[in-house]
Amino acid sequence: MQKKKIIQLGMFALMTGVVLAGCGSKTEIQKEESVKTSTNQKEQDKKKEIKKEENSDKMEAEKAAGTVLDFVFKGKSSGLNNVIGISGTDMTRIAEDTIYDSKIKDYPGNGWSFQIDGSIYTAEDIFRQYSKVYVKGFKQIDHYQITDVDVEGDTATIKVKLDPIAMNSVANAITWTRANVYGSLDASKMIGESQNTDIKAINNLLTFKIYDIIYGDKGVPMELYGEDIEIELALEKDGDKFKTDTDAVLDIMKQAQINEYSKIESKESQEKLLDDKMDGTEL
Repeated sequence: MQKKKIIQLGMFALMTGVVLAGCGSKTEIQKEESVKTSTNQKEQDKKKEIKKEENSDKMEAEKAAGTVLDFVFKGKSSGLNNVIGISGTDMTRIAEDTIYDSKIKDYPGNGWSFQIDGSIYTAEDIFRQYSKVYVKGFKQIDHYQITDVDVEGDTATIKVKLDPIAMNSVANAITWTRANVYGSLDASKMIGESQNTDIKAINNLLTFKIYDIIYGDKGVPMELYGEDIEIELALEKDGDKFKTDTDAVLDIMKQAQINEYSKIESKESQEKLLDDKMDGTEL
């Protein structure tokens, strides 16, 4: 009987060991699952943090782009210094100086001036005023929209839709007015093709003075294309903000013009408007 008890105790010990071993395995699985859950949670949290940072970057880039666009097309300068490092007044001066320098550099004459309504205008006066009207002209673009913000590393690319200035229509307005000054389109064309330095200088000054009168003095609205195009603006991350430079602002101005005729204003309607606006103007 003593031997039987020993066997029974041995069986009991074996069964207890199995039970304990089972409990141990379950505990190990729970630990592994806990570690796995913790790792997954950390990965999810990291992804959320990255997504949050990406969204934050996109918001900052879009805000900076909006500041630049509002300056060019609405004349608003609030916050511009934070994006390009200078004030709206300084940026306007840089834009005007850039346009002025490009025109005065190509001016073929020397010492010529115009007298209009008793006032004398030198080449410097005419090109300086032209540059002011040119920069103000972008305020005609009152429809623009940021359509995409892409951030790769520290670079943000902003896509914008807008209705640009139709430069062929602008040129047509000047050609029509200049032809009236010279007496006919043929006479204007002949003078425009002349290789005489003095004639080229006079024609050059008249062209830019007409631009100033039409779109400056008379306030004729610049013709828009009538259909949206897409332009781009690049920004670089600086700390937690996005910035760009004066060259990018000037580039926005260039992109906002296309060498096309307006789809919404015919040459006939444009010329009628000019006839009404220029009536009584002496050139």
